[in-house]
Amino acid sequence: MEFLYPRPEDDGKILLLLLVAHDQITHAICYEWDASEHLRQASPIVTKRLLPPEDRLPTMLIPLTKTSSFMLVTTSTMAVYKNRLDPRRQPSRYPLGLPDRESRKSPLWTRWARPLRNWLYNQKHDDIYLCREDGQISYLGIGNEGEVENQAHLGQLCCDVDAAFDILHFGNEGGDLLLAAGNTGDGGLFVQKARDHPRCVQKFMNWSPVTDSVIVKSSNQQFPLSADIASDRLFVCSTSSFAQGAIVELRHGIEAQIGLVVSLEGLSGTRDIWTMSTGTNGGVIVLTSDPMSSVLLDLPADFDEEICAIDEADSGLDCGSQTLAAGSTDIGVIVQVTERAIHLGATFASMRSSRFEYGYDQSITVAAVNGSASLIVAAVRDQDGLHLHAKRLTPSGDQLSLTDVGEPLRMHFEPVCISVLTFDFGSLICVGAGNGKIFLYVIENESITFMSEKTMDVAYNEDISKAIDSLAVINKVENGPLKKFVLLCGLRSGILVPFGVTLDSVNAVSSIGMSTSYLESRFLLTYGVHQ
Repeated sequence: MEFLYPRPEDDGKILLLLLVAHDQITHAICYEWDASEHLRQASPIVTKRLLPPEDRLPTMLIPLTKTSSFMLVTTSTMAVYKNRLDPRRQPSRYPLGLPDRESRKSPLWTRWARPLRNWLYNQKHDDIYLCREDGQISYLGIGNEGEVENQAHLGQLCCDVDAAFDILHFGNEGGDLLLAAGNTGDGGLFVQKARDHPRCVQKFMNWSPVTDSVIVKSSNQQFPLSADIASDRLFVCSTSSFAQGAIVELRHGIEAQIGLVVSLEGLSGTRDIWTMSTGTNGGVIVLTSDPMSSVLLDLPADFDEEICAIDEADSGLDCGSQTLAAGSTDIGVIVQVTERAIHLGATFASMRSSRFEYGYDQSITVAAVNGSASLIVAAVRDQDGLHLHAKRLTPSGDQLSLTDVGEPLRMHFEPVCISVLTFDFGSLICVGAGNGKIFLYVIENESITFMSEKTMDVAYNEDISKAIDSLAVINKVENGPLKKFVLLCGLRSGILVPFGVTLDSVNAVSSIGMSTSYLESRFLLTYGVHQ
């Protein structure tokens, strides 16, 4: 079923064409009525025509913009019916020959699309893309009388096409931007330039349907940390609609489903978010921040009660500034780090809120909060440069105060992110820098010591940014004096690089080593996921 384009002299008419098949016979039926008539009151003019056997089961019905014509596409030919269903005119037939005559199968032509052209060109031309289920595409040029004037084979899209094929109507590199997808194979975006083959600019992965699967047991048991991460691997065999199957690996994860939506019209440019437990009835405090302000929300456990923002005076935090880092301690103290101060807010009435302000010539560039250790680490800039500061929260009665942990250390690089880990001997500070390096510091016996640095080695030739925008720690393992964990480094270029970090300590930290072999064995896998 399709609506046909009325001729200029039929302006105001609606033309609806149906193909009706019954008992091996197919009829084309056209309904014509005035657009000003309501559908229930309309008395359409009905025209009926018996289609020849070769056209009785077409794969596509394409309305043409010229002379109220339409095209029927079969497996091997195209037939153009002019002037709706004029019985005095026989359809014009055109072959659908392609240079791939070696194919043993007969793929179907399944999709079509009409590109956007300028108004003057459209007065005398009607161009159409045809796409076959195996990804072959052709371009038809149709003249003002509805005849196919030229036909060009453009090439292969390298994907099955039976679910979607269309054109995104905005300029892209001087060509048409084609979108193609299949029910059982990969899809993608393709740039089609004049007299050129289509070029894929983005691919959409599709791993269904699965016809078989196999689990490969992990054989790496020599390095405990690696064994914990590798575990078993699941491979599946997927098929496609036209001779393009694949073998893919499925990786486990956790799906986050939306359980609550909170509208914050005044904070549409949110940059960061932190969640902290209230410690009572499973409630959660959410702190969000944009470059100009912050909002603190109290979310009850059941989400049935009214959700509202916590007032600045009640929270003890600074809602008029951007939050650089936040966290909560085991005793219920909320820590907020802004550019000029460290704010301490209590979730219970018996504890007073307080703040520690830096000097007028000092500013915090990046910070981290470790709630379990009541530790705040910040990179502070002043007229003498950058220094690494560490402070510990020490409550006394109903008062909250901060004490310095060791002396500030000079930083000869530009920090971008900080992460703090706790061990039985003390804490480890990981700093990601703009120059692609990781710097490690240790806090032991209430003093800070620089331990090691590691340069990011990304084995790619492209001119990419190696600045480390984020750090995360997974799989922390403590086995006596041996401490191991995986440090994930998110680069500004979009690459995720893992490091295996080993600490060997006997009552003190004696060495820190980064496993480059672990980086090499895991880098390609991780890059493939996050590219």
